[in-house]
Amino acid sequence: MYITNRQNDPPSGVVKLVGSRQVLCRDEGEIDAYWANLSHVPDSEQCGWCKDRFGISWQIIPENMADLTRRPEQIGVMMGQKKIVIEELENA
Repeated sequence: MYITNRQNDPPSGVVKLVGSRQVLCRDEGEIDAYWANLSHVPDSEQCGWCKDRFGISWQIIPENMADLTRRPEQIGVMMGQKKIVIEELENA
């Protein structure tokens, strides 16, 4: 994240945000809580990524995401998800 106020930049006080944040969650309850608080437009999100009301991108995923997406079937399920649902990945 950086803040600028050089002559050719937006007016002072405008914040430019670059990058994204990742939140590794222990369980579905934690995913749900972060998603409820961070996702500004839940219907437009995809694959565990959401954007907050300030335009910052967040990836809200389980700690064991690598294990949950080892097989092509699991990847296919994940690609159709907005918020990650652990049980759906486990059962894929």
